[in-house]
Parts: sequence; C-alpha cells; structure tokens
Amino acid sequence: MKYGLKTVSISIIKVHKIICIIKNLTYFYDSFYVFCNLKKIKYLKPILDVKIYWNSTYYILKHFKELESVLVLLIVDEHSINNLYPNDNDLISIKVNYKIKYIFFKFFALLIILFFNRIFYYFLSL
Repeated sequence: MKYGLKTVSISIIKVHKIICIIKNLTYFYDSFYVFCNLKKIKYLKPILDVKIYWNSTYYILKHFKELESVLVLLIVDEHSINNLYPNDNDLISIKVNYKIKYIFFKFFALLIILFFNRIFYYFLSL
C-alpha cells in the first residue's frame, strides 16, 4: 500500500486494488482499453498512488470517477474481479472522499500559486 492510502477508507482501498489488477495484468489492461473505445471515452491510463506526489490519491479517484462506466463493463465481463468492485455504499464513500480531496487539491494549488506569485513580485522589486 502506498503512502497516501494508509489513512483512507476500505472503499478507496478497493479502488486501488482494482486499478492494480487492471494496470498489472495485460489481459485486463487490454480489455479496459477496448471498453474505453467501445464507450467512446477518452482512455486514461490507470494510475496508482505514489509516495512523492501528495495529490496522487486525488488523481486515482478522479480517474475512477471518469471511467466508472468502463469499469462496470469490465466487471460484468470479467467475473474474476467482480468482488473487488466497490458496492453502493463504497461508491458513496468514494464520491465523498473525492469531493474532500478535490477541495484540498484546489486549496493547495491556490496556495502554491499565491506563494510563487509573491516570490515573483519580490524578485521584480529588487
């Protein structure tokens, strides 16, 4: 389990597991790609949480949300990973977590912009 996922709910861990399977097993990866084309959804490469990116869990949830219809097709087609797909309660938890992480993501992005803006004006005044 990666750094950002140590303190999250079981629902997000389920998302992580299913993304790991899709990313690491060629058969599921290829099926996922085919279903993206079938649904005419822009293919987003599955990503995993990484230690060096503070916002990577947000991106996992963002991709999950955007590709949910494709994942449902994959789960229906592949019964071996059916039990890994989040249930209705998990999906509600994931949506709440996504909204919270989205707010934090935007807040920290704004802080970074303001910080660099201050530095830029400081060097201009020298």
